[in-house]
Amino acid sequence: MILLDEPTAGLDVASRTYLWDILKKYKKDKIIILTTHYMEEAEHEFMRTRGLSVVMHDDKGAFGFPKMSAKCDFSRPVRQEQVLDIELTVNSDDGKTIAYDCQFHCEGQPVAKGQLRVACCRFPQDGLPYPIPIPDDVCAALEKVPS
Repeated sequence: MILLDEPTAGLDVASRTYLWDILKKYKKDKIIILTTHYMEEAEHEFMRTRGLSVVMHDDKGAFGFPKMSAKCDFSRPVRQEQVLDIELTVNSDDGKTIAYDCQFHCEGQPVAKGQLRVACCRFPQDGLPYPIPIPDDVCAALEKVPS
């Protein structure tokens, strides 16, 4: 078992990505528990538990899930140094967007709840992203319970 307390805090994006690549490479047959303050990392790890990535490729090129909206309502105050547990679940998908429900706990007590909505978009090399339907295999992976 490997315990990591905010291993990416203070790292630039390239260094964070490099660290995640290292963790992915060495995670086989290991349990890795880590904390993070980056909601994106929580979402990325959620996708990884289902065999997905935030940016994927198919025969038509790259596609992924940019954020459309994020909302968080706190029910009690938390301090900067407190560690929060984030529980992320798929609330709904309408074929092109996914809504995640987020539950935040501190020392076992609920402190906040929120929602994150992402859209499935194609990322053409020579243009702006545009919405596409969520591929069936991605929908199926999002619905499965990780082992």
